[in-house]
Amino acid sequence: MAGVPKLDLDHNFDIEPQKSFCADLAITDHLSNKRYVVEFKVGARLMEEQDARSKAFNKPGGYGYAFNNRLSGVKVYTTLAQQTDFDDFSKDGREHRNRTWKELIPTDRKESSIEKDLLDSLGELGISALRLRNIKNMKNAKHAATAVNIHDLLRSVSDQFKKTALDVARDEIYEWVVGMYMRPRANQHTALKRWLCQDWGYIGWIGYLMPKDAKEPQLSIWLSFAEKLASRRDESIRALRKVISQGQVEPSPKYNELIVQITASDVTDEKEWFSHTLKTVLECARPR
Repeated sequence: MAGVPKLDLDHNFDIEPQKSFCADLAITDHLSNKRYVVEFKVGARLMEEQDARSKAFNKPGGYGYAFNNRLSGVKVYTTLAQQTDFDDFSKDGREHRNRTWKELIPTDRKESSIEKDLLDSLGELGISALRLRNIKNMKNAKHAATAVNIHDLLRSVSDQFKKTALDVARDEIYEWVVGMYMRPRANQHTALKRWLCQDWGYIGWIGYLMPKDAKEPQLSIWLSFAEKLASRRDESIRALRKVISQGQVEPSPKYNELIVQITASDVTDEKEWFSHTLKTVLECARPR
């Protein structure tokens, strides 16, 4: 999966998670000194600085820049995600590969006990192909109208942004999340984008979520800050707490994001809450 040639699999390797802030998993061949990096994606999309097709990849803060300056010897960079986003290609002397979680499922034999435990555990983190691999006779047609209504509501509330597909995911924190990334058009929300100090193509997210420790779904709006700017995020949280009267404003438990959220049963009109809260967040998140 990581791109190690079959002829090299009997070599000794160093296996290092979270290496140098640019490798979810770094695999280093003792004999050749070649390094293989794997970036894991469960629910989130590949960010601009993680994507070799993006100009941000080789700029400071990008993974390509880190490979050249902090993590030498990277010959293969693989993104492991829920779906295929691009075809394999070579660039700057490095092979870039896209693989899906589904490829971990054995197709020519039964899963061993340890494989089954691993794939079941990964499925519980929100990897759909693994969670549903043994489920048969699923019937979801009756829920299709609800999905369409959610899409239409969020699309109408966020129509100022670029048209975006409905994003559905789950991870170790959320039983499920259903929403859309907020992708500004050219020259839109430029002051806020400068404040967030990132160029990922989106400034945040809007939608519904169900935390694993909650009994009810929540309505939610997120803003995404550059990874090292927790102080700015906290400033925005303080600013929004002064003006958000219906909902809570908290830091994300996982990423450098702020989250405005409210329990669904506390809202009488979901469209009105999303519209009013989104307007407030966009206007007031950047301290004056």
